[in-house]
Amino acid sequence: MVSSIADIILPTSDTPGALDVHVPEFVDLMAKDCLTAKEQGAFKGGLKFLWDKFAKTNGGSFVEAKNEQQTEFIEMIDQESFENESNSTTYRLLKQLVLLGYFTSEKVMTEQLNYHSIPGRYDACVPYDGKGVYKDNNVEGRL
Repeated sequence: MVSSIADIILPTSDTPGALDVHVPEFVDLMAKDCLTAKEQGAFKGGLKFLWDKFAKTNGGSFVEAKNEQQTEFIEMIDQESFENESNSTTYRLLKQLVLLGYFTSEKVMTEQLNYHSIPGRYDACVPYDGKGVYKDNNVEGRL
């Protein structure tokens, strides 16, 4: 279910999708390593709630449903999550983890975004006058 939802949120197009950069595995890892046991239980319970809601709404299993049905359901859940925050904790957390996993993946960072591993020049020890002005090798600037 997590894989299907991640693929709906970030499908493959001319750029890699969530499944291409292993976002479902990232979500599992983050839920396992970063959520407390109580939060993990709530997260699993929320996923079960979504599973049951889909079955009640569409009369079948989420993972066996057609892509159009899944997408329509997730769009409805996404809309509801902004209208009623009290019922959307699991979905919003899932969506946040999907986006975090996607945009911090190596493939997306290096091939799709304007990422530079070293963001600029590093000057370790430079003379500083205490007013935000530094002088280094005849180059003046402000901190």
